[in-house]
Amino acid sequence: MSTRPPGALRRIERDLRLLARNLKADYFAHGAWQARSRRQKRDWEAAGKVDPPPHMIKEEVVRAAAQTNGIRTLVETGTLHGDMIAAVAGDFDRVYSIELSRELYWLARLRFLARRRVRLVRGDSSEKIQTLLDRIDEPCVFWLDGHYGGGIMAKGKTVSPILEELSAIMAHRVRTHVVLIDDAGMFERGTGDPPSLAALAELVKTSRPASSFVVQDNIIRVTLS
Repeated sequence: MSTRPPGALRRIERDLRLLARNLKADYFAHGAWQARSRRQKRDWEAAGKVDPPPHMIKEEVVRAAAQTNGIRTLVETGTLHGDMIAAVAGDFDRVYSIELSRELYWLARLRFLARRRVRLVRGDSSEKIQTLLDRIDEPCVFWLDGHYGGGIMAKGKTVSPILEELSAIMAHRVRTHVVLIDDAGMFERGTGDPPSLAALAELVKTSRPASSFVVQDNIIRVTLS
């Protein structure tokens, strides 16, 4: 007889593990968590920055984009565990994050229950980002990380909703957003879904020719103008 727990019980066990993970990161083992992040950053730099960067580098890129451009609103796609929000929420007045997975959305709701500046949206970012943009009238930093990567992640209509996300942002009435797209390597290998890096660069060039498009440390950095 199989001793493997039924699906519902396995999901509960997984959610409890993820909840415990977030509690450790934010409260019970925050110092150790930060020390590990700093060690990962040092190791990555010592190795020549060849591999995709650790999360702390991504956090620094988001902060720098906001500080350099005087931006106080962050929009994220792909909440996942909420680690980007937890790291940089204090650097923004308003943080919006869109998550497709019902499970991850509710875990994030629990994690940020006491953070009034954080607003979570559940749904496919290829659709929800337009609804969110309709309510925004100021420059934003966009951290676009809603690509499907397997595991606990939910998959929408496509592996990556980046074309819909980027098109909506570039058509927005505010013309000075900064767009950061994680996992540039995914698009370097892309042939359709996800789209190629060249296709993304052409989309930006065609729609907003004065904008910059730079790839560095596995992050696509687009400053719209």
